[in-house]
Amino acid sequence: MINNIDYSEYSLDELLDVKRHIDPEEAPENYQNLMTELKKREKEIISRKSLISEKRKNKTEKRKKRLIFFIKLLSWMQMVGGFILFGLILWLVLKNLSDLKNLVLLPALLIPIYSIIAGYILLRAKRIGIYLSVVNQFLQLFHIQMNGFIYQYILPFGIYLYMGDMKLGIDVNVSASFKIHYGAKIGTTYFALNVFSIVSIILLNKYKLLTNRPGGLETPFSSPQCDSPSS
Repeated sequence: MINNIDYSEYSLDELLDVKRHIDPEEAPENYQNLMTELKKREKEIISRKSLISEKRKNKTEKRKKRLIFFIKLLSWMQMVGGFILFGLILWLVLKNLSDLKNLVLLPALLIPIYSIIAGYILLRAKRIGIYLSVVNQFLQLFHIQMNGFIYQYILPFGIYLYMGDMKLGIDVNVSASFKIHYGAKIGTTYFALNVFSIVSIILLNKYKLLTNRPGGLETPFSSPQCDSPSS
């Protein structure tokens, strides 16, 4: 091993790499020379750390902004989809009031009302809005059609991985729909998983975790003085 190496011509990256691999006991002179040179480069090291920290901060802020945008979009989707579905169900009931069978649709109005409330509270950056929205997305997670049973809930967008008639595929559905029925005459068994709901649940949970951290996300739609959604 070469002793008494002159590190003055080394770049900062090279110096740091040497520091990671040098053994102070095997090469005490070189280690001392290295530490002396690093001491001389202290301002450069501080500047490098500051630049790295700033890049990380900017990257984190960009991720926060993208997450906040998605949360805001999801809030509006829940509200708009809820109003559309509420109107559709109400129209089905009112178009033929003489048919008492239509009255069984009235309890289904609770579904779009729930979605509207979840979206509005999430938009107001209340923490409970996160939990309500997770439940709302979980209810949209599956589309099932088998043995006379049908269940589907979409507000207002779904990307499905489906299996039906021994076939696999992807389906995009843009609609406001809620179906739950047993005894239907159906010959096709159909099962679908809503990928959009899965992504929404993951991002809602990520948003909740970030707001729990000190200096985490600001509330997306309230005043900047607030540091996190209130209870």
